[in-house]
Amino acid sequence: MSDRFRIRPWLYPVLWWLMAGGWGVVPAQPAPELYPMNEVVVTSHRVPMPFSQANRSMIVVQSSEIERLSVNTLQDLLNGLPGVDLRSRGAGGVQSDISIRGGGFDQVLVLVDGVRVNDPQTGHHHLNLPVAVSDIERIEIMKGPASGVYGADAYGGVIHIITRRNRDKSLSLHSAIGQHGWGEAGIHAAYPVGMSNHHLGINLNRSDGYRPHTQFEHYSFNYRPSIRHEAGNLNWLVGYDDHQFGANGFYGVDYPRQWEHIQTSLFQVGAEFRRSGWLILPKVNRREKKDDYILDSDRPEWYRNRHTTDSRGAQLQFSRNHRFGTSSLGWEWMQDEISSTNLGDHTQTFYGVFAEHQSIRYRNISVNTNWMAGHYTGCGWESCPSIDVGYQLNSSWRVFSSFSKAFRIPSFTERFYASPVSLGNSSLKPEQTIQYESGLSLYSERYSMGLALFLKNGTNTIDWLKTQVEDPWMACNITELRIRGFEYNLACFPSWGGQIGLNQIRLGYTYLQISKSSYGYLSRYLLDHLRHQVTISVTQTLFRHLELDWSLCYEKRLQYHEHWELDGGIRYPIGSCHLFIRGSNLLNRSGMDYSGIPLPGRWITIGIRYSVIGDLDS
Repeated sequence: MSDRFRIRPWLYPVLWWLMAGGWGVVPAQPAPELYPMNEVVVTSHRVPMPFSQANRSMIVVQSSEIERLSVNTLQDLLNGLPGVDLRSRGAGGVQSDISIRGGGFDQVLVLVDGVRVNDPQTGHHHLNLPVAVSDIERIEIMKGPASGVYGADAYGGVIHIITRRNRDKSLSLHSAIGQHGWGEAGIHAAYPVGMSNHHLGINLNRSDGYRPHTQFEHYSFNYRPSIRHEAGNLNWLVGYDDHQFGANGFYGVDYPRQWEHIQTSLFQVGAEFRRSGWLILPKVNRREKKDDYILDSDRPEWYRNRHTTDSRGAQLQFSRNHRFGTSSLGWEWMQDEISSTNLGDHTQTFYGVFAEHQSIRYRNISVNTNWMAGHYTGCGWESCPSIDVGYQLNSSWRVFSSFSKAFRIPSFTERFYASPVSLGNSSLKPEQTIQYESGLSLYSERYSMGLALFLKNGTNTIDWLKTQVEDPWMACNITELRIRGFEYNLACFPSWGGQIGLNQIRLGYTYLQISKSSYGYLSRYLLDHLRHQVTISVTQTLFRHLELDWSLCYEKRLQYHEHWELDGGIRYPIGSCHLFIRGSNLLNRSGMDYSGIPLPGRWITIGIRYSVIGDLDS
């Protein structure tokens, strides 16, 4: 909508070349080695543990795998991962809702470097982050409730994004153009200075849209300094994300000229140091967001909502190793404020304490326990315990079982929103769930496999309901929601990839069955869950370093037709450059994640990535 901010697609290669021109060219470096799966350390608990010893169902995607994938946005990266349900209203990461194990889009906790970044206004904005794919070291996805570890919002699962903090000097620049006026450019750099290290990421992309009023412009920036010293470590993250887009049918199909502009800023700092045998981990964070929504861009003041949210938090954790394992304890404080022309002005405050012990070991048995108790303004105290048990069958195979409880506080939108088509409910209660899970896992140098059965019983689950089609949607507590499920996932990194062959394979299958006690109502979100999901992704070398990656995803929802999607790309190194072609929905199949909002058809982009590795002064 704002032409004065628009950068024409043909300018992206020019910008890229200007940015690249001042840097020397060094020979291309070999592809990064794949990390052995059983050496990965994950954060399924307050104290990190080896991936091979986790007693929960998890997926880990590392930078070595990410670099081989033809993905442009965080949403592209998450889409198609086994057990992850990403529902989009557009392309280019404009707006996507994410759920795990049949939950709603408000029921997933998103962390960046161990700090929560959830949006208190609505889960639609959880993934509006100033973090690009090139900034990510790895992503950890923990399936199922985890409030005993992370507190509120860890209801359906946790997505933890860990950013790169390596001390190598590096610079990479990329640019691409494509169909529908697509244009993108970015720069990512790392530079160590003494005890400090500095990472910088700048990205921008835009499109004219794949149908009327779906154009967008997206800019993001982040700066991640860190200090490593014998006395302790200190990490910062400062970022800004600006996203404006046409929202054709996003919040009502009768209004095709909707427009939204979202600005998000993020600041967080964390430290770790040891004193008298204790590991001390303080963290402070702040997230601010401005959301300007227009129902009809031709009449901007006819119906317009402006929302400003400000979230602040702090936590302090103490951990200590001893003969019986590792114990942790600490406290956490959070405060969310909103000032809105529609929702009003509100403040909610949380304070709580947590404790953890890992792991009680007897022979090949390990036991980990977590507990958190917290108080939310207007909701009282909530207490969430969890326990997981594992038995190591041999060096690779492990059986596990877990019990966990979780809760979630209603969002500001669920409580206070008012429009002709949707009504919030200020009397909503916190939703709660209990999960029982058992499974089998395999971890070796080149393979990881997980199989799990689970049962979730939810009470006071929040959904938007109505009895008649012409009625407005109203936020309500469903009396009971039961979810049964089965999951299987396999990650394989064959040693015979070599010059010609397979480099990595991921397979996944998820089955969900949901029953509810509040019959006779139409559901807006929760009952549009996946029934079946099959995912396959492959990266392979064809010849002369030409790499091909492709992913196939099959989804069958309860209330929609089945949908197949094939995505892929190729890349080829020339000196210190990589040429690439990306394609989404290559079969050009029609489909939709939300009623009345068709997904894009086939979309091709081409681009180049220029890498400088080594001394930047050369």
